[in-house]
Amino acid sequence: MRKYQPKPLAALLAVGCLALGCVSAASYALLPQAAEANYLWPISERDARRGEDLIKEYSWKCRLVQQEDGSPLKRMQDRFVEYNSKRLHYNDGKHSRWIEPVYLTKANIGFAGVTKGNCIILYAGDFEYALQDKQANFIDNSHDAVTMAHELAHFLNKDSYNNRPNSKQEYRADYDAMELLANVPEYSFASLALRQQVEDPDDPHPTNAQRRQMVLEKIAKDSKGRVRIDEEGRMYYRGELFGNEGYLDDGPSYAGKKAKTLFLAAQIATAIKNGWWKRDLIAHGPASNVFEDGRHDRTVLALYTDKTYTTPRKILASFQFDDRLNYSQYTPREQQDVQLLNAIMDLAGK
Repeated sequence: MRKYQPKPLAALLAVGCLALGCVSAASYALLPQAAEANYLWPISERDARRGEDLIKEYSWKCRLVQQEDGSPLKRMQDRFVEYNSKRLHYNDGKHSRWIEPVYLTKANIGFAGVTKGNCIILYAGDFEYALQDKQANFIDNSHDAVTMAHELAHFLNKDSYNNRPNSKQEYRADYDAMELLANVPEYSFASLALRQQVEDPDDPHPTNAQRRQMVLEKIAKDSKGRVRIDEEGRMYYRGELFGNEGYLDDGPSYAGKKAKTLFLAAQIATAIKNGWWKRDLIAHGPASNVFEDGRHDRTVLALYTDKTYTTPRKILASFQFDDRLNYSQYTPREQQDVQLLNAIMDLAGK
C-alpha cells in the first residue's frame, strides 16, 4: 500500500463534528456548528468554504492531530481496512472513495464524526484502553473500537449533513458497525452492547438497552439459533447451559464475566455464520504467540484459518494460566480456567 502523504488540515475538514454521546456546553463555544453539523458527505462548495474558515479559527483549540503509522488508533483503523477490504480503502489510486488516516482531538470535547475529505475525528476520551497500546487487552480494545466502527459505518452509508441526525441513520450505522467489528479477528460485535454511553432523550443513537437487544438478536441469527444469552447474561449452546454456571469467567466480578461471555457468544456466532466453527481449527497457546505484548503465562484460545494454527481468524478468549505447565501444577482457579477452555472447544464438536 502506498504510504499516505498528509494533506493540510483545512483541506480535509468541514463544518464540524456530530456528537456521539453528550456534548458539553463548552464544546459549542469552540465549535459553533457542532450542534447542527452531521456526517458531512456530500458537502457543497459554500459549506466547504465555511468549514475551512471555521477550522482556521478553531482547530488549534481542538488540538487535532492526525495519527501516524504505528500509532494505536491508526493501527486500529488499519485493522478495519485490512479485514473489510471490499468496503474500506485508503487513497491507493484505485478507488473513488477512501478514508484518510484518522484524526484525534485531546480537547475536552466529547464528539466523534466523519467530515469533508473522508476524515474521521475521534475524541481521546473515547479510547481509554486503546491509547494504552496494549494489544493483548483485546476485549477492552474491542470496546473502544466500537466508536471508530460506528463512524466508519456513517462514512460507508454516505450520511449527509444536510439533515439533522436521525434514529434511522444511527440504527443503520450501529448495524453496519457490528459487521465491521465482526470481520476483525480480535474484535467482537458484542462490544456494541458492552460500550455504555450516557443517555440523553434527544440523542438519536440507540439506547444501551436497544443496543444490547440488537447484539442478542444478531447472536441468535448469525449462530442459526445455536447460541443464546439469557437475561442474566448466561450463555446457552443448543439449549444447554454453557459450563457449570453459563459464564466464561468464574471470577468474582459479575459484570466482568457477563462481558466476557457475551464477547465469546458473538465470536462463536460469527464463526458459525461464516462456516468457520470447526473443532480442528481451534487451538490455544501462550498469549505471546498471538499478540506482540502478550504474556507467556496467559493462554489465548483462538479459531484459526487452517491447521497450521498461525493466523487467527477469531480470538475467542484468554485465560490466566500457563499452558506449558501440567494440569496438576495449576491452582484451583487456574484449573477452572482450563475446564472452561475445554468446554468452549467441546462446543465446536456439537
